[in-house]
Amino acid sequence: MKMRYLSLFLCLCCAALFTACGSRAASPSENSASVEESVSARLPASEEAAETAETSSASSDEIESMEYAYPSEDAKAQLWESPLGYSLMYHPERFTLDDTDGTDTFTYHTDEQLDGPVYLSVQSYDDMDAETLAEGIALQSGMDDVSVEDALFGADSIETKSVYIQKESDGLSQIQVFYAIPAQETTLLLEICSYVGVPVQIDGFLEEMLGTFTLTAN
Repeated sequence: MKMRYLSLFLCLCCAALFTACGSRAASPSENSASVEESVSARLPASEEAAETAETSSASSDEIESMEYAYPSEDAKAQLWESPLGYSLMYHPERFTLDDTDGTDTFTYHTDEQLDGPVYLSVQSYDDMDAETLAEGIALQSGMDDVSVEDALFGADSIETKSVYIQKESDGLSQIQVFYAIPAQETTLLLEICSYVGVPVQIDGFLEEMLGTFTLTAN
């Protein structure tokens, strides 16, 4: 009888051990499922972040596309051969040329809104030499600090007389630079009109034009 109870007791113990082992074996599987659920829960958040970044990038592109589009750097420059006795290169997409009344005026004209006028003009004086013309401009300014300076000008480094004038006008610091250029039997007066704070690329455009200036036969 005792042996029968002992056998029953051993059977119960073995059953208990198998149950415990089965419970422990299921634990890693549950842990694995838990990790996968955690990763899956994070994936949508990552995708949303990527979509947000793409949306931000698209918004940035839209903002940039709304900004002023400057003329293409590949815009074709044209050669202007003036009856006044000079030539230079200019971009019609940036400057409008008016050559009436004996004066050539290249006015900067694009969709860009400027605070003041920007232009380059050339006219001829048959009855004055370069120095006399420059001194007259300096005197006409009425400013004591304005003087005549020697300057090399254009593609051929022409010896000229220059006058720099800066004055307040309509709330702007307007800049006028004059070059009195000896040209055979006449004197050409080239004027650059701009203002303090003009966009730097416009100064670059003007310098490009001035660098191509060449005297020609009348």
